[in-house]
Amino acid sequence: MKKVFKHASEFLFSAWGFVSGLVFALVVMIGTRYWPFGNDTNSWAGLGQWVGGIGALAAAWAALRIARKESRRQSAQEAERFRVQAFYVDILRYQLLDNGVVVHIVNRGSDPIINVDVVAFHILRDNEGITFGCSNRRGARPVLLPGSDPWTPRLVPNRDLQEFYALLDNDPMEAEIRFEDLGGQCWRRIGARSPVKDDAA
Repeated sequence: MKKVFKHASEFLFSAWGFVSGLVFALVVMIGTRYWPFGNDTNSWAGLGQWVGGIGALAAAWAALRIARKESRRQSAQEAERFRVQAFYVDILRYQLLDNGVVVHIVNRGSDPIINVDVVAFHILRDNEGITFGCSNRRGARPVLLPGSDPWTPRLVPNRDLQEFYALLDNDPMEAEIRFEDLGGQCWRRIGARSPVKDDAA
């Protein structure tokens, strides 16, 4: 299968890029020796310097490629660590009040999470979800440390409370939380479902 390079840097650090550069250097080297107006029989004495320069170029290219590969590997490991961390942000339970709902959110992971907020409620009825927003007077939680006490915001649904409680009588409810990891990636999680990246944030 033919490899497609999306960026010039991918070609530069690929084997094809190195071979192309080496061939170009050899063509220039040999061409300058046989150029009609620049041919000097004594210039072949510098052939060793040319070969040494190409060797140094190859070593520098190899070092840059190894460093770039290691950087990509570390970035992938960091992204995976943040993805796993998102699974440890849980909703423990819900507490229904006369004037709203208290949601208990905990961070069971090893890293802090930031800008934690509850953005919506989801009620499942007849295999179809009913989604409606909610408001929290105190706003988002700036930081939720690992191992700390649960954050317990009191939320007021953005619709009639009687209608809201009537829906809860027969149908299960899940809260949707939004938060960010230390890498700046936004996440959303509905109830106990798997967290998903919020690329639109």
